[in-house]
Amino acid sequence: GSYTAENQFGYQGKYQLGSKALQDLGYIKSGTPQTPEAMNNPNNWTGKDGVTSAEVFRNNSSVQESAMYNYTRQNYASLERQGVITATTTPDQAAGILSASHLVGATGAANWYKTGSLTQDANGVSAATYYNRGVYSQTQVPVITASNASKPG
Repeated sequence: GSYTAENQFGYQGKYQLGSKALQDLGYIKSGTPQTPEAMNNPNNWTGKDGVTSAEVFRNNSSVQESAMYNYTRQNYASLERQGVITATTTPDQAAGILSASHLVGATGAANWYKTGSLTQDANGVSAATYYNRGVYSQTQVPVITASNASKPG
């Protein structure tokens, strides 16, 4: 949950965005490997939105929020194209598959969703775990709404 976080693999910020996601979003130059050294090399950053290094990215919460929003939109569109999210997908299922796509990318999430194959990140966290977290987040909306409505105004 820290905007300034960087893990041992070089994933950046509050949402632990990696090289591939940041390349897709235009922040990192194409072909930049997912290593701490590459991610922390200012020469690998494009300068989009004034982000010229990993340090600048980690210290800019608004850029991180925008990047996560846009990454989720890209994943949603990709999952629609792959037939994983359709007109009949429930909000909790969509939240689950989008959560999984944040962990393993849209294609990885689509493959996991369609085949059930074990798909996980470098820390051993599975797409299924993230899917369940996304589903849970949506099932709690009515509970939170009811709790907030019951509080004295």
